[in-house]
Amino acid sequence: MVVNRVAWSAIAIVLFAIGGCSRGPTAPSNAPPTAGPQLKRTKFMAFGDSVTAGEITLPVTGLTLKGFQNSKLIQVPAISYPTVLTSLLTARYASQSQAIAVVNQGLGAEKAEFALPRFMAAFDATRPEVVLLMEGYNDICCGNGEVGLGVMETGITAIAAEAKSRGARVFIATLAPATFGDRFINEAQKDAAN
Repeated sequence: MVVNRVAWSAIAIVLFAIGGCSRGPTAPSNAPPTAGPQLKRTKFMAFGDSVTAGEITLPVTGLTLKGFQNSKLIQVPAISYPTVLTSLLTARYASQSQAIAVVNQGLGAEKAEFALPRFMAAFDATRPEVVLLMEGYNDICCGNGEVGLGVMETGITAIAAEAKSRGARVFIATLAPATFGDRFINEAQKDAAN
């Protein structure tokens, strides 16, 4: 299975964070073994931009743009981090596999600063217990240096506060470093993102 490095970074962050949502056996060490680890919360919503949706970059042979390999973006939901996370969670928490759901609410080209109305509608439709939030690439690459970072932070903060006010546990993923030429317009924006 091919999964891009951003998706693997997100999966690692989420699995580390999910440890805070699970409980292990609490019986003394001389007690018989239990059924295995259990999740306290099983309904997840992954909310974000094209990275969450499962968009990957494919090089286009023979074409370059300003010295960089030209590429096209395609969406492959089967390798998105929410899909891979679903497989990992159902394998790890087998006794709860029928209850585990990771809903993919990724939308390409979305900026965090404008995402709150869509988030509220997605939350109402899915009623998750856990929100996995990974937004911001579009704010940085299409923003204006510090202005892009500021609006990204404001947007993410508003989404996280809304999720928390609705009773969901919120995990915010950090953005994985991007390669210059992939999504960033100039060196300053690359430095701001890394």
